[in-house]
Amino acid sequence: MDDGRMTKWGWDRIGLVLLGLVVLTNLVWAAWLCDDAFISFRSVRNFVDGYGLTFNPLERVQSFTHPLWVMVLIPLYAVTGEIVYTSMITGLLVSAGAILLLLRHTTRFSWDALGILLALFASHAFTDYATSGLENPLSHLLIAAFVGEWFRKRRPEYLALWASLTMLNRLDLALLFFFPLALHLFQNRSWHTVRQLALGFSPLIVWELFSLIYYGFPFPNTAYAKLSTGIPSGELYTQGLNYLTFTLEHDPVTALVILGGLVAGIAHKNTRILALGIVLRLFYVVKVGGDFMGGRFLTTEFFLALGLLGLWARDKIAVRQWAIPAGSAGLILVGILIWRPALFKPLPIPEEVPKIINANGIADERAFYAPYTALLNGSGKDDGLIFRWEQIGRDVRERGEKVSLQYNMGFVGWGAGAENHLVDHFGLTDPLLARLPMLYDPAWRIGHYVRVIPRGYLKSVDAETHELEDERLHEYYGRLRSVTRGDIFSWTRFKEIIRFNLGWNAHLVDSKQYRFPVQHRLQLSQINEPGEASLSLTHFYGAEIDLGGRPVQRFHLAGKCCGEYQTVFFKGDDIVFARAFRVEEENCPGEICAIEANLERADRVVIYPLSESGDFPLYQFWVE
Repeated sequence: MDDGRMTKWGWDRIGLVLLGLVVLTNLVWAAWLCDDAFISFRSVRNFVDGYGLTFNPLERVQSFTHPLWVMVLIPLYAVTGEIVYTSMITGLLVSAGAILLLLRHTTRFSWDALGILLALFASHAFTDYATSGLENPLSHLLIAAFVGEWFRKRRPEYLALWASLTMLNRLDLALLFFFPLALHLFQNRSWHTVRQLALGFSPLIVWELFSLIYYGFPFPNTAYAKLSTGIPSGELYTQGLNYLTFTLEHDPVTALVILGGLVAGIAHKNTRILALGIVLRLFYVVKVGGDFMGGRFLTTEFFLALGLLGLWARDKIAVRQWAIPAGSAGLILVGILIWRPALFKPLPIPEEVPKIINANGIADERAFYAPYTALLNGSGKDDGLIFRWEQIGRDVRERGEKVSLQYNMGFVGWGAGAENHLVDHFGLTDPLLARLPMLYDPAWRIGHYVRVIPRGYLKSVDAETHELEDERLHEYYGRLRSVTRGDIFSWTRFKEIIRFNLGWNAHLVDSKQYRFPVQHRLQLSQINEPGEASLSLTHFYGAEIDLGGRPVQRFHLAGKCCGEYQTVFFKGDDIVFARAFRVEEENCPGEICAIEANLERADRVVIYPLSESGDFPLYQFWVE
């Protein structure tokens, strides 16, 4: 074909089909599942088994962020009876559909399609999250449908429909469509347009009404757990920028496509409004600190940016001006050779798991899990385990533990039975812990926000009555239980739903108490003398020591148990100095730390263990 148009079957189109098959082969080769996916899978299994759309049958809690993806998986799991291959094959098929729809709506020439396919092949983020068990592939498909409608008939009810389904798949993706929908409403101001938009948004409206009635809250529990941590906004912004930097360093093709899509989108008046949506979503990603899964929060921006590049090339480049797309394709080929796609690497094996977490807590999740969960590695080994953490859940089930405190709720939750109530230290699946602040830890990791377990909570979880030692939190939890466990249509429950969503119960939570947990309050004179002191710190709960106005230049801490500790010096409510330290077993008992610091302004210090369990006796604490 002389002009490069994709009209009839010629060598160019045959070549594109072959390249498309290579892209799909790459996705199959890389197909895997992550731990977070199994949090949703447990809810899918519970629903099919008749326990409701919940993680723990005792509580109505939305532990997943992607209702539409869960709705897709429920009937498929009900038919197949297994989730591993079902979810991966579904992700692959949906990803293939998304690619075809994007090419159909945004390309006209073979060079355009070549560039898009090569970028998809080279992007580690797109490849990783085309499966993984998460919602990304369905988001890509819906974004392609929205772009197609925007540049074709632009019917308000269909624009709203694709936007609402995307939001139903992940609510924060609304930011991608805010400006286009606002512009369309402004340009077509009429009650008819409003009615059509409302009709298109009906799936989201129906879900939100269901969520408010069934769960008692409009947003998933994970939103409350991750967006109300107490971490200063400046630290989150810095972490968010680190997230973007991680992609630039480890997945430059993805980063450069997003940047190129923004430039092309802003340069083209017909796509400018969509480019602003990418900017708004990127700002949100930075604001919340990004994620611990490298690239996961950027695949939608990458996919939309590809569409903008395709539209720019289609409308701006003359038929014979193939040099620009060809040059772009050449640059992507260079990227492929330097940063090899999954297809150019051997299948990962458990014995060769690489270092996957960088200094900022951002991980190559696929590198960690794929040796065990990759599609082509087979599901499970001789012991039938999908991943080793699943055995923890199986042990909980075999021991008959009614309540178990755990991390890594995906595989652990899948291994445990519905009769085992799992309490999540990160609060992702727990309604009370999600609404408590994160334990203060300057070395926090994004997405892993440890909560202190209120005293009496574990005994109260499966009991008809609850006995929390904190009287105000006792009242708060009682009100929360009426929402998550009470009769769905009781008037008392509806009143509490209103109170919680308007923040009228928030005053019952003493945030400082759970941000800096204290079980002992002492004067310095009580433990400042050499010798034994009966001061035992347990499971994140520590001691607050009043320094009595004594200026501090150096402080010493000695104990009988190894582990991690956190010290925080205060002047009033302001943090003057904080330091975490770890004591190895061979150094115990003995001096834990001796730190020099100008702490003349400090009037008290809080010390608490960061280790998960056990007793941590302190027998000496003195200052100079």
